[in-house]
Amino acid sequence: MRRTKISWFAILMVLAFAGAGTMVALYRGAQESLAELTLSPLDNNTWAAVQVQLEYERLRSVLRAARLADPDVTLESIGLRVDIIHSRIGVLEAGDVGFALARLPSHSTVMEVLRSAMQSADLILASAEPDDVGDVARRLDGLLEPLDSTIKRFTVEVVQSSAAFRHRHEAELAALLVQLRWISIFVGAGLLGGASLLALQNRRLRASERGARKMLHELTEANAAKSRFLANMSHELRTPLNAVLGFSDVMRQQMLGPLPVRYAGYVRDIHASGEHLLGLIEDVLNMARIDAGHAELKMEWVALSEIIDSALLVTRPQAELGHVTLQLPPAPDVEVLVDARALRQVLVNLLSNAVKFTERGGRVSCRVVQEPRGGLHIDVEDTGMGIPPDDLAKVTQPFHRGANATAAAVGGTGLGLAITKTLIELHDGRLELISALGEGTRARIVLPAARLRPRTATGLRASA
Repeated sequence: MRRTKISWFAILMVLAFAGAGTMVALYRGAQESLAELTLSPLDNNTWAAVQVQLEYERLRSVLRAARLADPDVTLESIGLRVDIIHSRIGVLEAGDVGFALARLPSHSTVMEVLRSAMQSADLILASAEPDDVGDVARRLDGLLEPLDSTIKRFTVEVVQSSAAFRHRHEAELAALLVQLRWISIFVGAGLLGGASLLALQNRRLRASERGARKMLHELTEANAAKSRFLANMSHELRTPLNAVLGFSDVMRQQMLGPLPVRYAGYVRDIHASGEHLLGLIEDVLNMARIDAGHAELKMEWVALSEIIDSALLVTRPQAELGHVTLQLPPAPDVEVLVDARALRQVLVNLLSNAVKFTERGGRVSCRVVQEPRGGLHIDVEDTGMGIPPDDLAKVTQPFHRGANATAAAVGGTGLGLAITKTLIELHDGRLELISALGEGTRARIVLPAARLRPRTATGLRASA
């Protein structure tokens, strides 16, 4: 009789633990569904698409008022509407929202059409006179009118896709939770009040479920706040920079009369630096886009000397201010298959870092060397403070700022080298850092032979 009781107890315990194992497996499935819903900012997708449509309709309304000679409409108010649409487009392309919307068939086409239209609008506004409000409104209205149906179809597609996605996953999650409850009842009946361990596990599972739901809510709110912050910051920074670029371009082209030669050079530097600063505003968005695997590069054959000259033009004022000498030995006259803007950003990041961490009277050099096997490397070398060994492997991680940067109170987001390393790798290259504390740093960009060819023109570049 005793053996029979023990056998039945063993069977009950086996069934209880089997039920508990099933519960754990189902709960993990529920957690995965919750995580997938958390990582897919569905409400943000719909919000971003609807915001683009709303801002587009507001811009069209302002343009219609301008065409009716409304005295309250100015070029500034039109430009503000265009800038807001720029920021909304940035949200559609950035981070988790951009990653989710990129799955839609029409996403890339709609983004290309919107970017092209907004760039054309910027050019129209930049070249307009304050009294040309009516003419500008007519031109912009004609430019934007064909986009009506495209934007509306895209918004409907986003809303339908988000609703279908959420409905499907909520149904799966509800089914998993129902199964959890039934297994819990089965385990409780099988234990007959004697399996306190399983009861405790069940309570823990329910507590974890509540924690997961709370976490889902908090993560959704945090993600929405992040998207709003990025969109607002992009708009707030782009608006004054667009003004700087617009007015400096007017001066650079001498539309209002000739400038002294010296001032013309200053205006060119202001315009070039403004364009670079506008690119830096996108660093955080670029990092999110790169992390999501959606960095878009336009590969073309470009003269390497032109990219280096452009990077030096941006960096030279910083070097002169810090009394740092920039050196550029003669380099091979070659073309490289790259995204010109990306490689320029890489060089500006490396040169700017080298200048920042080099003391007064130091040197920064940019040297290009063709390797015997056909490849090429670009060395940016400085005589600065160097990188501590403990930081050398970490400085290319996002938001990491080395001990030297903190001690020297050097500004920066900690994204420059992270973006640089990723952009180089997207060109099939690699970034090598060699440094000794107190002796300087060498940052080497290595590009493969397949991205290199001789330039049509001949001759070597002079030293800078």
